[in-house]
Amino acid sequence: MRLVCYDAYMDILDLMTRSGTYVLAISIFVLTFFTRKVVEISWPSLKKQADANSPSLTYLTAMSRWWNEVILYAIPVLYGAVSAAIPSELLFNGIDGGAKMLFGMCVGWFSSFLYKAVKKVMKTKLETSEDL
Repeated sequence: MRLVCYDAYMDILDLMTRSGTYVLAISIFVLTFFTRKVVEISWPSLKKQADANSPSLTYLTAMSRWWNEVILYAIPVLYGAVSAAIPSELLFNGIDGGAKMLFGMCVGWFSSFLYKAVKKVMKTKLETSEDL
């Protein structure tokens, strides 16, 4: 049993450390970043006002709250799911069918998670409240 678990762990580790996984994660990050910028420039009321305030001051509208707390978290996952339609050996070598979609969704979620973590660390290190 221990050998089987080790093999499964190594397979997952191999999947997550391939260059195609990094390309997919960076692509999802860039697409999400530009989607956010385009939407927030087109509809300025959706942009979050400040983190330290109560929700009634942080979000100007109910849609602003949905945008910042739900939709922005879903966009990278959706881009990851849509990426499964790309017939690429670099991105999905050895992954077929629904597993491609699940893999893309996981990479999308992970890329957004890392973005939020790095953003928080940068804000702390730079001691700024500006939106990065």
